[in-house]
Amino acid sequence: LAAIAVANYFGITTKEAVEVLQKTYTSPPGRMKPLHGIKGSLIIDDSYNAAPASMQASLDVLQDFHPVEGARRIAVLGEMAELGSHTEEMHRQIGWKAAEIGVDLLVCVGEKSRDTARAAKEAGMAEDHVVLQKNAEEAGRFMDREVKQGYIVLVKGSQSSRMERVVNDFLRTPEKANELLVRQEPEWLLR
Repeated sequence: LAAIAVANYFGITTKEAVEVLQKTYTSPPGRMKPLHGIKGSLIIDDSYNAAPASMQASLDVLQDFHPVEGARRIAVLGEMAELGSHTEEMHRQIGWKAAEIGVDLLVCVGEKSRDTARAAKEAGMAEDHVVLQKNAEEAGRFMDREVKQGYIVLVKGSQSSRMERVVNDFLRTPEKANELLVRQEPEWLLR
């Protein structure tokens, strides 16, 4: 929107600005970036960070995707940090939201995400459609085995959850991780 506003200021129409942006703009790593996953899956990489509002908005985007018959919509959600006394309540809200939009599989990552998993089940998700993983590495290995042709997978979590590691495990081109994923600098890779 900022680019379109500047374009308008300089006499470029909104239509012209949108056409140029469609050809030249790509979203930054980890911010709702569509990526090719293994086995013909689609990854919606939103691993940069997470807060309650952005988690809910990401789930709304996932809801708008309609996979081919037999494929699944999967939400792989890490913890949200810095919520203080609202931590349990906010994680539970995300579980309710995941159940509400009807994700086919909810993969919760990290101890705080236990509340997300619990709430999703309470909201009606089947026990076997909710999986809890200890950390991003376990979740990545799980997704590597789980993902199939046509699956649409949203990956989101706070920086401390390191959800880009999940994405890397089932990214079709892991050799391009440096340009496609967030937190690929040496200081991050060593953590």
